[in-house]
Amino acid sequence: MDFVFFLLRGLSFLIVVDALSSWIVPGRDRFPRNILGHITEPLYRPVRRIFDPGRFGGIDFSPLVVLLTLQVAAGLLARSIH
Repeated sequence: MDFVFFLLRGLSFLIVVDALSSWIVPGRDRFPRNILGHITEPLYRPVRRIFDPGRFGGIDFSPLVVLLTLQVAAGLLARSIH
């Protein structure tokens, strides 16, 4: 079970790093965004179908939604253990 919590925390960390690096590093094809994109894009894609950035003035809410989902999943998992 510790591995699952480690995985959820690791993914959360990578999403935060990806979001912050998007402000600093222009373009998805440059380091470290190219590496992070391989991990985070499959998580963002389903959310972007629902929350299309084009409908929200170009603001991409997918990192926030995925991050919140991971936090809720970790909380539910923690409750189910105790």
